[in-house]
Amino acid sequence: MSALSRQGQFILLMLLVALCLPLPAAGEDGGRALFIFNPRTGLRASLPLTNVTSLTLKFFHSYDCVWIEESFRPVGGKFYPCEVSYGADTYDYRDQRYASRARVGAHQVHLTDIKPRPSDVLAQIATRVAFTKPQQLILHTTKGSRAYLFTQWGRPGEPLVLSIK
Repeated sequence: MSALSRQGQFILLMLLVALCLPLPAAGEDGGRALFIFNPRTGLRASLPLTNVTSLTLKFFHSYDCVWIEESFRPVGGKFYPCEVSYGADTYDYRDQRYASRARVGAHQVHLTDIKPRPSDVLAQIATRVAFTKPQQLILHTTKGSRAYLFTQWGRPGEPLVLSIK
């Protein structure tokens, strides 16, 4: 006699069938998703953007030894910069200054009310998994925030490409 009962075999078969079915594509429910792609390993992951108001990339700048936070609003498949916070004025977001309100404190520069030029709006964000301290992707929603470590999508030095579909 088999180690599994007929009912157990049926449940196992149904689980295997469910695992083999394709997942619905992002956007089929009308929502968008954030896609993370690691070109070196081929890893692809997605996070739903339902109720997401903004997303923040938080990383440690190894040259200045300070934390940087870059926040974006996901709109129409693009990343619109909305806030940037950094601890040393030698850091300049992607080698450009934003038309924004700047608050300069003793240890922090905080840019808000960013009015992005067309060149500031990104179709994708290309970055690398850090060696020094793990970066975070923080999704801010109408119900709170959730943080993800970049190391769950790659090893230090590996590229990551973020896009919205």
